[in-house]
Amino acid sequence: MGNTALTIHHPTSLEHDIPYLEHGKVVDSTASTLCLEKSGGAVVGCGGRVVFKKTASDSQWTYRASERISDCKIGDEITVLASDQAEANTQIAARFGMSLSEVRESVTLIKSTIGDSSAYSELYCYVDYNVKSSGRHEWTRNDLYLKATHRWAESSEMVIDITFLTEEEKEIEKEKQKEMAETMRNVIFMFGNNTTDVTRKT
Repeated sequence: MGNTALTIHHPTSLEHDIPYLEHGKVVDSTASTLCLEKSGGAVVGCGGRVVFKKTASDSQWTYRASERISDCKIGDEITVLASDQAEANTQIAARFGMSLSEVRESVTLIKSTIGDSSAYSELYCYVDYNVKSSGRHEWTRNDLYLKATHRWAESSEMVIDITFLTEEEKEIEKEKQKEMAETMRNVIFMFGNNTTDVTRKT
C-alpha cells in the first residue's frame, strides 16, 4: 500500500509545534508544511496531535461607525480580532460587503487591545497502515477557528490543508461550541445530582 504518510499545509500566519506522535516520525518541517511518515519497518500507521498557534498574537480592534453601514447606526461600535489594522480593515470590508476605501470612509478606529497569545488549535490526525486511503482527523481544540480538509495522494498519503474559517463559518462554529458547553454543563449537573441522591440513600 506504499509508504504510509501524512502532509499538513497551513498558512504562514500559523506556526506548528513539534507534534506529539502516537506512531511515525517527522520527515520535513517548514514555516507552512509538516510531513510525517511511518517509521521504518513498523507495522503501524503514523500520526498524532499537532498544535497550531498564531505567529503574531491577535489584537482586538474597535471602530466607531461614522455613517450608517448595513444594520449599524452612526456611533455604533464594531469590534474585530486581527493581527494588525490592515487585517482588521479587511475583515470589516468582508463582513459588510465593502471596499477598503469605503471602510476608511465609514468607520474610525477608536481602540486596539493586544490579544491573548495563549489561544491555540489542536488537530488529531492519523493515517492507517496497510489500508489504502484510510485515516481520520478532527479538532480536539479550536480557539483559532481553523478548518481542515483532506485529500489523498499516491502511496496512501493523506494531505491536509488548514485554512481559517470565514466569518459566517466562525459564527456557526461559535454556536456549536456554545451548545456543546451547555450540554456538558447539563450532564455535569445531572451527574452531580445523581451522585448526591446515591450518597443520601446509602
